[in-house]
Amino acid sequence: MSLLSSREVRLTLAPDRVRASAWRGRFRPEQVAEAAITLAPGERDLDAQAWALQRALEQLAATTPLAGSALQVEMADSLLHFDVAEGEFAGLAARTLSSFADACIAELLDERTAEHTVRWQLQRDERHLLVCAMPTRQLELVGTAAATHRLALGGIRPRFVRQWNEHLARQRVDDAVFVVAEDRQALIACVRAGAITALSSGPWFADRNEFSDSTVERLLAGIGLLGKDCVALIDLQVDRLLAGLGIDPAGPSAYVLVSADEPHTYLSNRWAVRRPWGERP
Repeated sequence: MSLLSSREVRLTLAPDRVRASAWRGRFRPEQVAEAAITLAPGERDLDAQAWALQRALEQLAATTPLAGSALQVEMADSLLHFDVAEGEFAGLAARTLSSFADACIAELLDERTAEHTVRWQLQRDERHLLVCAMPTRQLELVGTAAATHRLALGGIRPRFVRQWNEHLARQRVDDAVFVVAEDRQALIACVRAGAITALSSGPWFADRNEFSDSTVERLLAGIGLLGKDCVALIDLQVDRLLAGLGIDPAGPSAYVLVSADEPHTYLSNRWAVRRPWGERP
């Protein structure tokens, strides 16, 4: 397949679903077909994920030719494990950086390390290494599916990394907080001088039924005058992370939240909410 091919298949893998879409156009690609498979709560093992992956591509292939297309894969952050290593990484060879990343994941996952493939991204300050462990069996499933449908595997990226690269990595940010939220979970990054220096994760909203929906309370929440029991969980998570790092919440110049879902009623007004890059509104 030519590197200048104008045909692309985008695949999104999550624990409970697989979404595949076909795109045409080199400079302004447009979606021409889509297929999605949802797994029931009791059917989310590896065999079920393999079936869903193949079924989604089969449905897509029934509506548009796929052979020869580039395959771009995005994996949900809930399937992955992230960490940040700190050290003097400037000038080190890729093999040495890989050793640091492997050691970081081995400490995080212990005996489960062998079940994962480690990827890393050196931050611009060359003192922090963003590390990600991806389940090897899922990667193998993607490779098999690509071969079956004669797709050229162009890349497999975590959702968080893709959104970071598109929304903030290319900007000249100083200190910031960057969050990618999907379903009920969020991955939170503390950014110092444009580099990811710390990560945290957890639920980013509670059941909306637990909160009233008063316009006055929304305004009070936005300026931080409501009690801690009446704020979005993501604000509590972020404040806890910053406090642990000794950072004043007023310090970061930007708070960016990437989410396809409607923000919580009591989300602080410090946030700039953006839709995920590459997804339709």
